[in-house]
Amino acid sequence: MKLGIWLPYREELKSVSMERPGMLLKEVREGILQEIKKDKSIEVIDDLDLRKAIIREGEVYLDGFCFSELDAFLWFGDIDRNIGSYHLQVLEQIAKKTRVFNAPRALEIGLDKFKSLDTLKEKAIRVPPIVLFSNDGIEQMKKVLKEWGEVVVKPRLGCFGIGMILLKDEQTMVDVLDYSGHDTHYIEKFIPNKMDDWIGVNVINGKIIHGYGKTDKHISGWKVHDRTRSGGDMLIRTPNMEQREIALAVGRITGLDIYGVDIIKGDDGKYYVVDVNTFPGLYPEMLEKAENNAYMEIVALLKKEKTLKSNGF
Repeated sequence: MKLGIWLPYREELKSVSMERPGMLLKEVREGILQEIKKDKSIEVIDDLDLRKAIIREGEVYLDGFCFSELDAFLWFGDIDRNIGSYHLQVLEQIAKKTRVFNAPRALEIGLDKFKSLDTLKEKAIRVPPIVLFSNDGIEQMKKVLKEWGEVVVKPRLGCFGIGMILLKDEQTMVDVLDYSGHDTHYIEKFIPNKMDDWIGVNVINGKIIHGYGKTDKHISGWKVHDRTRSGGDMLIRTPNMEQREIALAVGRITGLDIYGVDIIKGDDGKYYVVDVNTFPGLYPEMLEKAENNAYMEIVALLKKEKTLKSNGF
């Protein structure tokens, strides 16, 4: 099996950006590679930065190497998440001939808050009531706000809680939407909940790795907020059976292989999925306490693909 890898890393918990795309800490990256290289049947081609690749006559090339020579491509780093971006186009092109983890079609669902929650709702996963509308529909949205009382404005492609705003006043909502400069807006009904009940659940290869909460450093009242985009500051939390079932169902529905799910418990006692995370936080101190070995599950995911290949799928 020929495996391509792009796993940029960072030495410490510094902010993630397009210029510094490493989400994984160096220790975690080395742990992944060490586990992969235990399997002598896997040939690793490292540092295949998809962002620098070109698409030539349907094939993706980087420094003369053709991605279609790969059986699988494992990547985890910051990219341009905008719909139709060049990076997503490259991933889509690679996926035509090579198994990509996470696959671009699943990724596009997970990245887009409207698509992810709408997709989950269709499959009977409980999510907050949601609205997507253009500037022409603001008058209609005023009626929704009156009905719901409080709403959360979220950037569709947002992350780290940046740009999320809680609103309950009609004029403030209109002013915020006008100021945003966007033509379309995504809004959720606010579900009253307690942050002590908030849980993120990370999943790899259909296995729960661990559940977690956030320290006070990254909690801003009603939301988890990390304006520096640095991550970390997590506390182990053990998901109960219902939370586990919800988290695993998200993977089956979206097609994501490596992901996280944010779940709240409303004051009504019901669980709601409020976010799907396509770049789950994988940190050494958390992985040491995990109920399943993340490194081994990544390799198991690759071996599953190898078995499918060898059987002609």
